[in-house]
Order: sequence, then structure tokens, then C-alpha cells
Amino acid sequence: MPVVSVLMPVYNAADYLADAIESILCQTFSDFELILIDDGSTDDSLQIADRFNDSRLKIVRNASNLGVATALNIGISKSRGPFLARMDADDISRPERLERQLLFMRWHETIGVCGSWVRYFDDKRFFTCRYPVGSECVRAYMLFANPLAHPSVMIDRQKFENHHLFYDPQYAAAQDYALWVRCRQRFALDNLPVALVDVRKNAQGVTHSRFSQSNAVSLALQKSLLLEMGLAVSDALLHFHRQVGNGSGMRSEKELRIARKWLLRIIHANAKCGIYNPHGMRQAVAMIWFRVCLNSAWMGPRIFRHYLQMPIQRAYRPGSDELVYFVASVLLRRQHRPTGRLPAGA
Repeated sequence: MPVVSVLMPVYNAADYLADAIESILCQTFSDFELILIDDGSTDDSLQIADRFNDSRLKIVRNASNLGVATALNIGISKSRGPFLARMDADDISRPERLERQLLFMRWHETIGVCGSWVRYFDDKRFFTCRYPVGSECVRAYMLFANPLAHPSVMIDRQKFENHHLFYDPQYAAAQDYALWVRCRQRFALDNLPVALVDVRKNAQGVTHSRFSQSNAVSLALQKSLLLEMGLAVSDALLHFHRQVGNGSGMRSEKELRIARKWLLRIIHANAKCGIYNPHGMRQAVAMIWFRVCLNSAWMGPRIFRHYLQMPIQRAYRPGSDELVYFVASVLLRRQHRPTGRLPAGA
């Protein structure tokens, strides 16, 4: 029986599928099965997959397009490994990915889901996206945004089965975020602080094509999490909360001060209700605050003063590349002033 079952849903991914498959078959850890779930593709995806002569590759064919969540559930039902790993059909896993994640999960038995940082790329550039690190920080970060990159995760199958967890098809493109929210009360989730997956920025991907659905689900999840803390919010404040959680740049210094005030209010609310670990919450908020300030670099050098005025900003230590980009963005005014957002309502 293989140790890891890699689940790869495929729908019309002929342009990039061969590279994605190859990146898994060339892993330094070899005791795995790659389950490719063709979800009713109408291009050459199946023919490309059939060209690989490797006994570890198993192809499941859906007669019609059922969606990513259902395809993943089918893949899980066909898999045999005690650990499950996600993989998208247009991304590339680093050779050591499975080995490093499996080692981490074996050493940290409380972890049920392990993700990693990812490197986003397209035809012109690439950049590393850091996700929160430390299980308490990951749990608190869920209040603001999705804390794990779905194509990067490895899952402890037994923990999922023990708690009757599965992908819920009703959540469309946000099925992963909804799943992590359900997981958070049952076991810990964490990220490795290294980019183990190269994620292609594909305008035709599910998240882009179903953005409005995904956004609506994310807003509903965050509203329920805020309400759990005793924070009832208006629609306008909820949308502002999501913008802040995404690290979006602010339109004015006044709006930036409102964002800081709102983040501090969340910290104070948590101090009263005790739902999240206080240090994990400070780490999550500090990480978000850095990104809000980074993306507000259009304000020029005065943004540094705002950044340092946040009492807990030291709880997150940006990488050297992040700091260099922050300073360069301020000096060169690389960031454009955001427009068209809903009023804060705070």
C-alpha cells in the first residue's frame, strides 16, 4: 500500500498537464500513488495522461464535469494511502515536496493538514507567497483569509475519516477554505515556511472564473467567525474586513487608521472571548498589517510611520525580500492608489 495518495483533478488542462504529472513522478519520495481524476475533459488531457508509463499513475474518468470538490471526494474514495496530497493539473511540485511534508507530519502528530508557501508564476514573473506559520497563527488567520494554499496541502487521512470530513460541493471555488474552517475545531493545521509548489496564475482557473461565488462563501465564513467572537458586523464592515484580511491597500490615511483600529478591536475581542491563542492572533494580525501597509506604499515614506504605530507589528517578521520590496515600493511609488471599494463603516 502506498504511503501517500496524490489527488490531481483534471479538467481541460492539456497545455500544462504533462509538466504537472512529471513533477510528481520525479519526487525524491517514491512510495506514492498519483490518482488523476479526469473531470469530463473535452481536450487532449486524457491522451496526455495515458502516455505516461508508470504503475503509480492511476486514472479515474468522470463521464461529465462534476466540479473540483466532487472530483476530490471521488479521488479520496479510490485512494489507499494514509496521507493525501493535493495537486493541481497546471502547477509544479518541487522534487522534495512530498518527502518534506511527510517528515513534518510524522514528527508533529497533532497536525492534520500541512501546507507550504507557494511560488506564483506566469509568463512574465514569479513571486513567493508566504502563508502563516505555526498552528495557532494559522487558526487565527482563518478569521481573515484562507490560511493554506490548496495545491500545497498534505492531509492525514485518518484524522479526516475520524471526524467525517469531506469536500463540500456547495462551496464551489472556496471548498478548501470552508473545509479548513471545519477542521480547525478538530485538529491543528500548519504550513512549512518554504515554497514547495509553483502555482500557475491562470486566468481560466476555477478561482478566477467563479470569483463571485468564492467571494460570497468567504464573506459568509468570515461573518460567522466574527459573530462567534461577539462581533456582529454590517455588510459594509464585513466587506472592509475581507479587504483588510486580503492585505489590500488602503485608499487614504484615514482608511488606514480605520483598518488599524479594526484589527486592534479584533485582538481585544479575542482577549475577552479567548477563542484564539493570543500570541497566534497577534502573529496573524501583524502579518496582515504588514501586507496592508505594503500595498499602501503609494502614500510614500509616511506609510512607515503608520506601520510602526501598530503596537503588535513586531509579532510578524517579514522576510528580507519582503522588506526590500516594501522599501522599493515606497521609494518608487510602485503601488497605485486603490479605488472603488465599499466604505469602511467602522
